[in-house]
Amino acid sequence: MDKWLSKVKGVVQMWFAGTEGGNAIADVLFGNYNPSGKLPITFPKKWEDCSAFGTYKTFPARTYYADDIYVGYRHFDTKNIEPLFPFGFGLSYTNFEYENLSVNESGNSIDVSFDIKNIGSFDGAETAQIYVSEIQPLIDRPAKELKAFKKVFLKKGETQKVNLSIDKKSLSYFDAKTHDWMLDNGEYEILVGASSRDIKLKSSVILK
Repeated sequence: MDKWLSKVKGVVQMWFAGTEGGNAIADVLFGNYNPSGKLPITFPKKWEDCSAFGTYKTFPARTYYADDIYVGYRHFDTKNIEPLFPFGFGLSYTNFEYENLSVNESGNSIDVSFDIKNIGSFDGAETAQIYVSEIQPLIDRPAKELKAFKKVFLKKGETQKVNLSIDKKSLSYFDAKTHDWMLDNGEYEILVGASSRDIKLKSSVILK
């Protein structure tokens, strides 16, 4: 891919498209359908950047998993390794603008709202993603983790308000010493974006 990637304007990842895959990809390529998929994995620039490098198939018929909690984008973001294509990334024939972020603590949840506007020339869909980062964690934690997402369909020029709720329990971690789930008090950063590396809006909330 390195030899030709810089020479093309876009790459289509079809996965397992089935018997109608040819017709589907034709609709995308000829502009009859605006693609809106997002990557569920991270594409590394090289094998050495992966968390499993150095331990995968160290011995015949045996594999050691040393990723710990740093699997996928958690590894790349925490180690600040630039991927080829980040988790949550995807192309569209239109463009979207994020604005007016609001974050409020409400009982057992964190309520997040923001506006998305289709500022391009085509109708399209965008999957907005919310990541959370604990500012001063008491234990090792990933730089940020996906906690909520929502796909919205927007006509060209249209704006929609997106409302999402994050359960505070999803911010907890399992403590091996107490054999229980722990939720630390303190400041958490709320990151709203189009992928794990394309953060559009930021705010924070303090849990007590």
